Amino acid sequence: MPVPHPVAVVVLGCLLASCEGVIGGAASIDPADDPTDVLTSACDPNAAPDAELVRVHRGVYLEALRELIPADALEAASASLRSLPQTQSGRFVAEVEVPSFDVVRAYADIASTVAFAVSEGPALTELSPCLGALETPLRDTDEACLSEFIESFGARVFRHPLSDEEHTRARGAYDIGAGTSPSEGVATLLMAMLLEPQFLYYLELDGEEVAPGVAELTSYEIAARLARTLWASIPDEALLEAAAAGFEGEEGEARLAAEIDRMWSDPRTEATVGQFYRDWLELDESAASDALVRFTSHVTYVEDGGMDALFSSRVAFVEDDMLAGIYGLPEGTRGQVELDPGRRAGLLTRAAWLQTTPVPSSNAGHIIHRGAGLSEVLCMPIPPPPPNAFPADDPAEPSGDRQTIRERFAEVTQDAPCSNCHVRLDNFGAVFGHYGSGGEWIDEEEVDFEGERFAMAIDTAAQMSLGGEPSVGLSDAVELSEVAAQSEHVASCLSAQLAENLLARSIRSSDACLVESARDELHGREGSVREALAALVRSPAFSLRSLPESP
Repeated sequence: MPVPHPVAVVVLGCLLASCEGVIGGAASIDPADDPTDVLTSACDPNAAPDAELVRVHRGVYLEALRELIPADALEAASASLRSLPQTQSGRFVAEVEVPSFDVVRAYADIASTVAFAVSEGPALTELSPCLGALETPLRDTDEACLSEFIESFGARVFRHPLSDEEHTRARGAYDIGAGTSPSEGVATLLMAMLLEPQFLYYLELDGEEVAPGVAELTSYEIAARLARTLWASIPDEALLEAAAAGFEGEEGEARLAAEIDRMWSDPRTEATVGQFYRDWLELDESAASDALVRFTSHVTYVEDGGMDALFSSRVAFVEDDMLAGIYGLPEGTRGQVELDPGRRAGLLTRAAWLQTTPVPSSNAGHIIHRGAGLSEVLCMPIPPPPPNAFPADDPAEPSGDRQTIRERFAEVTQDAPCSNCHVRLDNFGAVFGHYGSGGEWIDEEEVDFEGERFAMAIDTAAQMSLGGEPSVGLSDAVELSEVAAQSEHVASCLSAQLAENLLARSIRSSDACLVESARDELHGREGSVREALAALVRSPAFSLRSLPESP
């Protein structure tokens, strides 16, 4: 059924008008700080994290619709749902860019299709038993039914109880369609509510100013952030009830802690945390990646571990013969296993993370790709190469000089302008020299050159500094993993990734208190990813936002 013209015009106009701007001061539209500056910034307890206008990202949007709309009606919009894009903030999903008209149009198509699918089928009764019995004109019982539905459904959609103005606007949307029939009235009501900026954006506007330029989030805004962070969804009724009781004072803090514990035990949190690891490590969709995510989930949930377990544990999960072969395990090995401690330690030595582009005519992994990957994962960014810096012949390809891939790159890049960056890249990647392009262990680097096959010893020794920490000599990737597990810089790096994922935007120096709160729970052998996440959402900085500067 076509979208009623007045509603289409109004909701598209509202959406486009709400697409631009930030909720906060001028700093929130500045480019993100250098990651190393953020990690070393001092916590200022009087500073509030920059507030930016964040749109509900595609994953949260889809999950919210699954919770709000009966499955049969949602299926009618499957094509439009699949076409809806999502954007990234660094490695994580975050909708902070101004949406195009095509994206706005997609929202309108989805809302229209879903709304009319609900109103024309059995999903209407499933959504609310009394809606299917509405008559024209509305009886007293119909008025009560409609009002109660607007309040209950609206609280889930808007993530807070409706104001009188919001209720009136929703009722007006019903009246537009009700001129044709009650079912069309329900359709225009649903469509309008699913297109409200309060649903599609995190509009954190209601908190009171608690210091110059700083506002405190309301309990409902905190609940919305919690649901986005832990569930990639919207608050359920229990979380909304806790928010209604408040998160202020000692009782409120205890209530918030209880909600965090309850949400942590929900399977949705485990899935969300697994997605965090998948995004942070930039894993593809494969059995090896699934096995690595299962490992991180085991560390986080079963072991309640932190840095030591993530970077040092030998526990692994194998569900196919290919992965078993990569790890040197017998064919048919399945389930939880312990990997060889001389060859494997934590996530940096797992097949999914180690996989690189194959090196031509060689069994080696690509040293530069691994070095670049390590620099990104551990927050040690390397500047991009200058223009025309690449040699005519790829150093990865074997030559007749019987050099390992490390030696070939060292020879080609020893002169400026390549040397400064490549010394770091080569060292970062060299420690992984005993892993082939699929992550399998290799004792020697074997090369085919013009029909001749020869083997060479692999040098994995490297000198490395993690962040600004003192340089250390490393013998291989296992030793690197052990050093990373105890590194304060790496703990700060992981904390920064958790904070960036939580805020749904690139972190800045104003987020130093958040990063510090998580790092304090991660660093050391007793660290815990769970406690780090809890520290983030319990941090005073989590419940603050910056205010726009006065003109």
